[in-house]
Amino acid sequence: MEFIQGDALVANFNRQFDCVISLAAIEHPTDFHVFVKRLSELCKPLGFIIIMTDNEGSLVHDMARALYQIGWKMPFERIYSKHHLNHFNVPSLKHLLQMHGLLIKKVRCHNMPLRAVDIPASSPTADMILRSMVGMLFFIGFLTKKTLLQTIVCRNGSV
Repeated sequence: MEFIQGDALVANFNRQFDCVISLAAIEHPTDFHVFVKRLSELCKPLGFIIIMTDNEGSLVHDMARALYQIGWKMPFERIYSKHHLNHFNVPSLKHLLQMHGLLIKKVRCHNMPLRAVDIPASSPTADMILRSMVGMLFFIGFLTKKTLLQTIVCRNGSV
């Protein structure tokens, strides 16, 4: 098995692959249609394309927007950072992929490990409190399928 890493939009791979994986990337390009088209071009017909990105419909995003409205802007500004040009919820990402001829095989709603969350706390106590709050949002989001992340597995319908 061979793994190749690179920027799909600029690298010249000169071949197609059985599987193309995009991790936390579709939110960055200025034209997400060009990005999805490029993933399809890099994938063999009936090969797999796997895309993982934030779920704009998550409970964490909902809470960040609510906190912003009452004046606590930091969570919103961290989630909606200026380098995230595109935001997708599960239905909008599925629709985009289907528009490009990709066949949805599986949708997985999930969270990152809580220990991987970057908590900007000023003290160990603040870290513990904020991490507990995020953990509760992750748990409730998991139960309601409003998780922070989404991964969609699809087949390249292009022949």
